[in-house]
Amino acid sequence: MIRPALLLLVLAGLCPAQSETPSKEDIDALKSAVSEAKKAKDTAALAKAFNQAIWLDDGRVAKIIAPFIADKNDILAKAAIKALRYHQNDASYKALVKAEGSKDARKRPELRGEILLAIGQSGEKKAIPTIVDAVKSTRESKVRNAASMALAHIRHNESVDAAIKLLTSSGRRSGRRGGGGNRGNRADRGPTGAYLTLHYLTIKRNDSNPVKWKKWWKENRSHFKVPKTPAGVEQRLAQRYERTWRSPTKDGQRRRRR
Repeated sequence: MIRPALLLLVLAGLCPAQSETPSKEDIDALKSAVSEAKKAKDTAALAKAFNQAIWLDDGRVAKIIAPFIADKNDILAKAAIKALRYHQNDASYKALVKAEGSKDARKRPELRGEILLAIGQSGEKKAIPTIVDAVKSTRESKVRNAASMALAHIRHNESVDAAIKLLTSSGRRSGRRGGGGNRGNRADRGPTGAYLTLHYLTIKRNDSNPVKWKKWWKENRSHFKVPKTPAGVEQRLAQRYERTWRSPTKDGQRRRRR
């Protein structure tokens, strides 16, 4: 069993880090690699180029990679999303938001979920409206589950505000315990949807009772501050959170989220 103190260190290790601006040579090399691989219809080479682009945090990279988010090949589309997910520049972020709102993303729930996680990776309040709109726009579980995790990664009180409002979105409860259905013989799988978001943000467990949540938030919002990490939630959920937001590695070094 992971000790709470150790788990706190693991989660706290996901902290902001400065990124280096890639050189013109780096950008030109990426552009050339992508162009040649596209001409040769070499999916593996394109995916490899996108993977290298993760460490080229620059708006010029977003211009090269973003069109591939709509590629019909899921491997390439997901690789393109991942390439921009860990960037800190505005162009990459805006490209992801634009992709999330596209007709293509609406037809591909799994891909849209990946885009929402990429948007949530920013951890910034400006991502909240996009994530909330995604939840309200669909009943697709892959999209709503990704949105719940994405909102939980934005560690601000405004995220709690949004999750509270989503508890009864579309006139029904958004999220529940036990994963749905009459499955009394199964172990409790914990909160889902907006309830999962609230648990990650507040470390509280008011079960699937929107009235309790709204009352608690009304009484506590003025003096409550969302913790930087969800250290304190049950171990299984803490591990899930850490896996979701773990950054890729290069040369043995972890590239940390912002």
